[in-house]
Amino acid sequence: MTEVIGLIAAFAACAVPAFGATVQLPDAPASEFADTESVTNATLGAAALADARLFTGSVTLDATVSNAVEVAFGVASADGGGLRPGEETFAVGWDGGRWFIASATNRVESAEIVDPARRTLSLSMRISAFGSPHDLAVSAEGDGAAFGALCASAPEWLFSRGWNAARLTVRGIDPTGESVSVRFATDPGTFIIR
Repeated sequence: MTEVIGLIAAFAACAVPAFGATVQLPDAPASEFADTESVTNATLGAAALADARLFTGSVTLDATVSNAVEVAFGVASADGGGLRPGEETFAVGWDGGRWFIASATNRVESAEIVDPARRTLSLSMRISAFGSPHDLAVSAEGDGAAFGALCASAPEWLFSRGWNAARLTVRGIDPTGESVSVRFATDPGTFIIR
């Protein structure tokens, strides 16, 4: 069974309730047919995003050319149907043998990676008090330099305090074995007195 772990919080609510809330993305349902899509949604807590100063995430999967795993963020319609195509403002993942980071109108991809292997893409960025992303760092196994231009000048679409939903989409004919984690943290300062 596919293991999907999504932690969207400052810290676990049971450990430090003052810092945010945790959202668990459920397992993606099994596809009935080969090479079809499986989708699961999660609601994002407004409090965790309102105080976020650090956004980190990672996507790990058995990366083959046929597999695709996408984690998308955006504002879902109020009808409770989850985040639908066209409502996402930021997405990250693996598709067609390439890592990607995308908005509704921009897409940055790594070079094609044809060797099947267990791979991870990790990203982290700081969020200003006004909600602007900066200091983006991306590590992508197989093509670590693919996102250099994006990291040099983090675009505004990488983060929004208005997001209210996340969507995990999985497809492919090979088992993906995906693991996804996302964290929005307050990133408190540290004082050292000697």
